[in-house]
This record gives sequence, structure tokens and C-alpha cells, in this order.
Amino acid sequence: MLMSFPRAASLQVRANSDKYIPDPKRETVVKTASMHVLVHRTSQNNLVVVRGSDSVSDWVKVNANMGMEDAPSLAGRLHKGFKWAAFSLIPDLMPAINLDLPTTFIGHSMGGAVAQILAAIFVKNHYEVTEVI
Repeated sequence: MLMSFPRAASLQVRANSDKYIPDPKRETVVKTASMHVLVHRTSQNNLVVVRGSDSVSDWVKVNANMGMEDAPSLAGRLHKGFKWAAFSLIPDLMPAINLDLPTTFIGHSMGGAVAQILAAIFVKNHYEVTEVI
């Protein structure tokens, strides 16, 4: 089942808030140096919401790191900053997701780029991705 835009937007607002307190039974917040991700789990799927650029630090560490870099595991080349951001999330993100269920990735701006890369990583590793918004 595809996600409605209002539902995706509501989750994006939660992911963007540093003050949002997740429901520990259904949600996990994953933070790294430049990324903030909300993982929302339902009985039918996982929703991974990746926050977009939020600070000058995000621009310096991720967006402005513009060179292209090989990504052999994905058989292509990626923007260096977005690649670094996505791959740095994997160790903390994977335990928060029920890998037996399909996953939807949601992101805007920097978060959209990182969500695309995360979805590609999941597909490459044979996990089901429902959609990327």
C-alpha cells in the first residue's frame, strides 16, 4: 500500500523536530553527526524518515562535500557527502528496522538524497522497499 502525502508530511515534521519524543514501542530516532532519522514501525511496514538540511553544519559536512565518489557496492558513483551520510547511518539504523517487513523511505532535500541511497542499499541487500517519497 502506497503512503499518502499527508501521512508522509506528518512523519517528516516529526523527524525534523528535536523536541519530538518518539513512542518507544513503535519509533526510534537515529542520530549521527549530521543526520537525524525517525524510524516508525507498524505491524505491516517500516517508515524511515530522513531529515533534510537543518544547519550550516549540514551544509558544510554533507551538501558542500560535492565531489563524486565510487560506490562499488551500488555499482555507481554518488555525491560524496550524501554517500557518507547514508553509509554512516547504517550501523545504527539497521537494528531499529524490522527487516522482515517492507520499508518506505521518506526525505526532503538532503534527506531525500540520503533516503534514495538508503533505499538502494536495502534493495541491493535483498530487503523489500515499498517506495521512496
